[in-house]
Amino acid sequence: MKQIRRSRTSCLLLLLIGWIAASSLAGSPVILPLSDVEAGMKGHGLTVFSGEGIQKFDVTVIDVIRKVELGRDMILIRCSGQGLEQSGVIAGMSGSPIYLEGKLAGALSSGWMLAKAPLAGVTPIEEMLAILKEPASSTGHERGHKGRRDGEGKMPNMRGDRLMGRLTGTGEPPWARPIATPLYFSGFHPRVLEAARKRLRSWNIIPMSGGGSSGKASSSTEDIRPGSALAVSLVSGDMSVAGVGTVTWRQGNDVLAFGHPMVGAGPLALPMGPAVIHGVVPNHMISFKLGSALEATGVLLNDRAAGVFGRIGAKAETTPVRFGLRNRPGDPWRFRNISLARDRMLAPTLLSMAASSLVVAALKETGELTVNASLDAILDGGIKVRLTGAAATRTDPVGAVMDVISPLMDILSNPLEPVLAERIRINLEVEGRARIATLDSIRLSRSRYRPGDPVEVTATIRTFGGRYLSRTTTFDLPQGLEAGNGVLSVMDAETAAREDKKGHPSRYEPGNLEDLIAMHEQQRSRASLWIRLSLPMQGATLDGRELPSLPGSVLSVLSGQSESGIAILASNLEVELPTGFVIEGNEKLSLQILRREAP
Repeated sequence: MKQIRRSRTSCLLLLLIGWIAASSLAGSPVILPLSDVEAGMKGHGLTVFSGEGIQKFDVTVIDVIRKVELGRDMILIRCSGQGLEQSGVIAGMSGSPIYLEGKLAGALSSGWMLAKAPLAGVTPIEEMLAILKEPASSTGHERGHKGRRDGEGKMPNMRGDRLMGRLTGTGEPPWARPIATPLYFSGFHPRVLEAARKRLRSWNIIPMSGGGSSGKASSSTEDIRPGSALAVSLVSGDMSVAGVGTVTWRQGNDVLAFGHPMVGAGPLALPMGPAVIHGVVPNHMISFKLGSALEATGVLLNDRAAGVFGRIGAKAETTPVRFGLRNRPGDPWRFRNISLARDRMLAPTLLSMAASSLVVAALKETGELTVNASLDAILDGGIKVRLTGAAATRTDPVGAVMDVISPLMDILSNPLEPVLAERIRINLEVEGRARIATLDSIRLSRSRYRPGDPVEVTATIRTFGGRYLSRTTTFDLPQGLEAGNGVLSVMDAETAAREDKKGHPSRYEPGNLEDLIAMHEQQRSRASLWIRLSLPMQGATLDGRELPSLPGSVLSVLSGQSESGIAILASNLEVELPTGFVIEGNEKLSLQILRREAP
């Protein structure tokens, strides 16, 4: 009988504990104001060192430091336990809730590179709770944000930083910095990660190879709670990218985490969910967690200086991206599919990194590359974009791929109108040799022509490797040409664009998104030579406006002006000459247009 009563008592106790835990999860945790924090206070922090279980570590308050950065305060603590004496503060611990006298004081958020003791800075919880009052994205259906606000999420990057870094011999200034967010890349080539490292570090991100999303469903949304690992998914599918930190606070379905910005983007909408930690890697510079994202169960809605805010149960939209890869025309396509976060700051960089990784992996480490790309996208509002590009290199395949992707990156990150992509398809033809050539010489079949005559142009090119090849094309002169001397130019795409800009500058100064898309869609192929016949025309541009067919007296006055907004127009006949090589160079020849023969 006593045994039965004990069992019932145990059951009631377990139910009571569960009720208390649920109530604590749903309600507001007890807060310790910064004004009550004193040196010498002891407490504990919560984080995940392995698996999904939350572990406790000990903390002691050293002092409270006021107005550390942009008016913000910091609690300075010493950590101990769980091996922190040896590893130091760990990247991925950002957001770990710090409890003093059983009350939530803030989130572990900053540290020192190469520190000899596990010291850390804590963002006061009042500063994090203020994020709840900031404008945020709703459920991920916005067109996108315009980027970070002035000062939002920025870390000082002044000459003094670099000077103090040299004086200390570490390359880092000797003051606390937000602990970098580990960003785990799965399916990405190490060479691509290395090329992008500098850009990612400017966002306070540590790029590293990690496990892909396990796809494991969370058993309950309650798996996201103070101290648990939180993953923000930026790429998922055949490749994955996820940033991992720690949850600080939860009330209902609202959560605060990190204690510092992820990238300082302000309102945004990124998939968010629990993570599993595979282990901790001790490191002399900064130790870090290895982790993988689990199934997204919410959305990150705000990214501010004092931390990030998300909501469990909401869903973030993503952009489906399909990559096609083949070695030559006629070969079957090999496809890879990813879902890309709809974020104007991160998406262009991650898209180019994904494309570069697929290409570099296909090359099997060779440095030479020729790539021809076609890119199709549908933007918000059903705006269609179709781009083509070509690039070749002897040593830098990552740079070559990013070069052909850059027009789409330019559109997605344009300053004219915030826009996101609904769908993207990128096809890449990749050859493991550098099809590079230079223009050696050009020749005409004759030097005098009449309107309507055919003109035969032969270009001799020298390939990488020393071979000489000829390319010939024929075009007819327009019937309406006036007699006079002209110049026939054979140019690479970059030179042709530069010359075109001199005569038609307004074409290269887009005033809206549609003009920007048109400019990139009309971009000349770098695998062709461009033949142009230039004849004087009575016209000019003034402040970007084209003024054709001006009287000779007016044109004479304008041509004598020094204002930078004035340029003389030219009448150009342009013909494309495909070469099969990414080509550079330009040559010119003079020719004479004779009067049209009388009938």
